[in-house]
Amino acid sequence: MTEREIAERLQARILVSTGAQTDGFYAGDFISRVISKAPENSCWLTIMSNVNVAGAAVMGDIRIIVLCEGVEPDPALTEKCRQNDIALLRTDLDTFTACKKL
Repeated sequence: MTEREIAERLQARILVSTGAQTDGFYAGDFISRVISKAPENSCWLTIMSNVNVAGAAVMGDIRIIVLCEGVEPDPALTEKCRQNDIALLRTDLDTFTACKKL
């Protein structure tokens, strides 16, 4: 699924576009779990919005991050996503509803 298809399903705004595609999904907010459990080349749904999210995405080979519940990203997160070629999206949906739609 492409970042654009994800954005359409979640009525999400694309904050950083990379043309990314994903093979799987992971939802969670504990960084150590995300790094160890998220599938490679996945899309991560979270409510965390600080720069550490980009670091975890790099370590876990995550290509797309979706911020749920209307969370706005820290400017440092947006910049790190750009630098590391990670798509960043934002939706007003809660994580559970977003997962169901995907």
